[in-house]
Amino acid sequence: MINKIFSFINKHLYLIIIIILIVQVGLIFSNQFTRMFNSDEFESVQVAWKINQGQSIYTDFFEHHHPFFYYLLTPLVHLGQEPIPTLYLARLFIFVNLLILYFLTYKIASLLLNKSLACFSLLILNNIIYFLVSVTEIRPDNLQITFSLLSFWLLLLAFKNNSKLILALSAVSLAVSFLFLQKAVFFIAPIGLILFWRLKQKKLKIPDILIYVFFFIATLGPYIIYLLISGNFSVYITNFWLFNFFINVNHPATKFYFFLLVTSPISWFLFSLGLYSSYKNKKTALLYLSFIVVFILSILIFKPSKLNQHYTIIAPFVAVMAAYGLNFIFQKEKRATQIIIVFLAIFPLVFLPIVQFKASNLEQIKRIKYVMNKTSEDDFVFDGSNYFNLFRNDIDYFWSSLRFAVPTMKRLTGYEYDVYESIDKVKPKIIYKSNLKLSDPRIKDNYTFSDVYDDILIRNKE
Repeated sequence: MINKIFSFINKHLYLIIIIILIVQVGLIFSNQFTRMFNSDEFESVQVAWKINQGQSIYTDFFEHHHPFFYYLLTPLVHLGQEPIPTLYLARLFIFVNLLILYFLTYKIASLLLNKSLACFSLLILNNIIYFLVSVTEIRPDNLQITFSLLSFWLLLLAFKNNSKLILALSAVSLAVSFLFLQKAVFFIAPIGLILFWRLKQKKLKIPDILIYVFFFIATLGPYIIYLLISGNFSVYITNFWLFNFFINVNHPATKFYFFLLVTSPISWFLFSLGLYSSYKNKKTALLYLSFIVVFILSILIFKPSKLNQHYTIIAPFVAVMAAYGLNFIFQKEKRATQIIIVFLAIFPLVFLPIVQFKASNLEQIKRIKYVMNKTSEDDFVFDGSNYFNLFRNDIDYFWSSLRFAVPTMKRLTGYEYDVYESIDKVKPKIIYKSNLKLSDPRIKDNYTFSDVYDDILIRNKE
């Protein structure tokens, strides 16, 4: 019986893989509307709403990411009108971006391997848990990753075809990825080293390097000029670089890297085999992939905060190299390859439904609706943890992630923030109790706990 099953799989393998990928992607699509929202997703939508209301990012409210992703979301805010429809539209937008990521991963794998192994790279990609979690969330990281992958694919095409035009397009794409999120610098660095390595090997000429640098800088130029003219360059350095490096969200490197390993052991095992095989067979272009992965992992060890989204960029490269590792096993032991493929096919089909039912967003939606019903458009709401306030005014310039943001800015600039003074000044209709001293008279004398939620307080009628 087992032999018949494996015989059937061998005969229809690639058709089966395509069907499985379609089912997996279908489950991911379904999860986009049911899975719990990360607080960063609420932050993204709230920033887009603020911009749509006419507020100036960085001037009227604090933000520590580049603005372009939020401007892309503003039409969705206008279309959705209300928080819940806007969240769903934004998740749909991110799903479309995920499809583009799949396409680019497939094209890179096809270029370096073949179309069959490219299909397997997508199967492996869907087994990298932290990737599936982060890449489906409403965050600027995902647009940055898309343009980084596009840049790398174009770079490979430029190498293959000796095309200066494609080389220039690669530089533009890389710069655009940086404009979406500054952490693209961790990807830019190894790309620069690859270019200079090829220059040293005389596979590129100095004019090629100059073309790449020119188009990269030219793409960034307008934004840099804007920062200088507007006088915001020093704010840019503090909010974007120093803040994000020193933000007080500390996760030990060994513990987080262990998490990356144990949640996707098959993918990393196959990656290791692919690395060994590519080195043994002197597959230079494939070694570029491993260099990017190892470089980013090595650099991020020194970053105090280590979160899923910081490592999402390496997942497609891990998947492509792992597909080459799978091919290495296939050449030596076909039955073992079949077993691995079955595991790769089944695991997401089990994991995704569990996420759908165990990590539902229903309670979050109820809470958001509750706050919306208790407030009007002109009311203020204090929610320093990005748990429920959407499409309502915040009480201060510092409005989100106060637990981490304010201590970091105080450390960098000496900034002092008195939340109780802000609450007393603008009198928010609803406040979230987290990290507040409820004994403070400005809270105790003016607010009463909600009869629905034990962490929400409502202002007393005057």
